[in-house]
Amino acid sequence: SLNSDQCRAIEKLSRLKAGALFMKMGTGKTKVACDLIRLKLKCIDYVIWIAPASLVNSQKYVEEIKKWSRGFFCRIRFFSIEGISKSDAKYMEMRRLAETCLNFCVLDESIFIKNTRALRTKRLLKDYRLFDFRIILNGTPITKSLLDLYSQISFLSPNILNMTEREFADKFLIYFFDGKDQYPWRRWSKPANIEALVEIIRPYIFNSDFKTECGIRIFNREFELDSN
Repeated sequence: SLNSDQCRAIEKLSRLKAGALFMKMGTGKTKVACDLIRLKLKCIDYVIWIAPASLVNSQKYVEEIKKWSRGFFCRIRFFSIEGISKSDAKYMEMRRLAETCLNFCVLDESIFIKNTRALRTKRLLKDYRLFDFRIILNGTPITKSLLDLYSQISFLSPNILNMTEREFADKFLIYFFDGKDQYPWRRWSKPANIEALVEIIRPYIFNSDFKTECGIRIFNREFELDSN
């Protein structure tokens, strides 16, 4: 069964070829991702699931995916974000699979590609067209500034923002220069432009926070200890 947020997420993103699930821990974004994949099974051969090595190598994480991907788990191929940059062989394996097969790409913990100068980010942004369907997952898509969103949204499609990283920084961030940084931009958001950015990316993202309707009941109990 799905809760109301999960239903709304599937209804919104199932219409797109690329989208973002910015859902907090505990909101069931893995289940939503698998349900979105299930809707596209007739259109794809494989699922390319990319996540940090700490997750890919975690039995608990893989079992959670297996739980929600019954019927197509055998079609999932896992790759670590770190492996895409550190291992040319792993990168080429992923690229060949994407080139030769219809696929659905899941990029979990997409904050790991926020640095546009990192090799893993460069490779994924260059190859985004190879993924027929793309979805990114993250509970915290921004850790330092709005610039963290640039590469994540660009992976969905560079046409969404339609600007360079420098143009993005100039438009949405306060310029900062201390004479030391080679890239002396992007520190804090320009309040006047945040809404403009939200309007640009709103059609492609679903955001959800953790909510619970469980009440808290408090009981007082008194106990006495005996010699036993």
